[in-house]
Amino acid sequence: MLLQFPTTLLLYGEPFFVRERFGWDVGKTALSQVMVGFSVAVGSYVGGQIAHRKSPRFATLLGLSLAMICVFLGAVAGSNEAIFLMALGGFAFSQSLVWPGLESLLVEGEPLGRVAHIVAYYNLIWSFGTACSFFLATPIMARFGLGAVFWGPLCFYCASLPVAYFFLKPEQSAVPETTAERMVEQHLLDELKRHTPQERKAFRQLGWLANPLGYVAINVVVTFSPLIQSRLGLRFAEASVWCSLWFYMRTLSFEALRRWSWWHYRWGFLCAVMFVAMISFVGITLAPTLPLLLMAQCVFGFCLGLIYQSSLFYSMAESDSAGENGGWHECFIGVGSMTGNLIVYGSTRFFPSIPQLSVYSVIGLLSVGLISLLSIGLRIRGIQRATLLS
Repeated sequence: MLLQFPTTLLLYGEPFFVRERFGWDVGKTALSQVMVGFSVAVGSYVGGQIAHRKSPRFATLLGLSLAMICVFLGAVAGSNEAIFLMALGGFAFSQSLVWPGLESLLVEGEPLGRVAHIVAYYNLIWSFGTACSFFLATPIMARFGLGAVFWGPLCFYCASLPVAYFFLKPEQSAVPETTAERMVEQHLLDELKRHTPQERKAFRQLGWLANPLGYVAINVVVTFSPLIQSRLGLRFAEASVWCSLWFYMRTLSFEALRRWSWWHYRWGFLCAVMFVAMISFVGITLAPTLPLLLMAQCVFGFCLGLIYQSSLFYSMAESDSAGENGGWHECFIGVGSMTGNLIVYGSTRFFPSIPQLSVYSVIGLLSVGLISLLSIGLRIRGIQRATLLS
């Protein structure tokens, strides 16, 4: 949770920051977010390889150290746009080295029953930290100045790096499973036995496709947040407060999914949730009133929770290569972030007279993605039928 404050404040607060400090429009902001998404994708892949081939602890500490250097660079940049962009891109890359290593540290060598609980609690903690950080983003910048978007994270990294160095051990000591964990493990083992390796691989692909599609929508919502603020007449100091509800709903969905395992290995349910996420995305970006905005955020947050949980669970359920799978999981998040903002940039750059074109374009992309999800699901059904016949 400590690490989510600097990440969220800088990456999700950036659209508000650049509009206030540099006067950037939505198109230019989206282009900077494309760079962030690319940096996240590359950093996650590299971090996954380091975690898998060297050690998860090394990947985590390396990422934290580089991220601290980058936020210091941004803090002293002042109004220099070039240095700001270097710091932003470097921070996104560096912080993305951390997540695969941290995820791998949490689950490698752990029994399957504990992996399910670890993944659920990990999601609860980081998502709640993100929600709180985004909630406070514009109030903090309004109270302490725009420079807080860098100085705040710098303080957190100075505190968290020594903690990570001393408490992240190279080898975690094995702790016996509790009765509850053994029951969960038996349930998951029964689930895994019902699915062939080909099916489980297809479910990983399903999660790795659905999650970046969710992040396409997320990043367009974040980039559009200043426009939503202006359209609904919200003050700058309270903008991120009203736009943060979906973060909290995502956290609540993680808790619900931790207690409710019915959704495991049900591709039809995942596809239905993706469709509902598309509808709620439109509700957020085009909501004419604040109550409708809040209602759409509630639905959007729950859908995103299931989509993210599916991707990470299917990646970590077989943890022999957890670091590498975690890297791919995070890498696809970066791809989704980059794609969503490319759509916003292209729409505002080449069709400025159609302000809602980027929203409609995202809906088109999500529709194509939903068709792809259905095709993977039908392939899973074909594998299941072939298994039954054999």
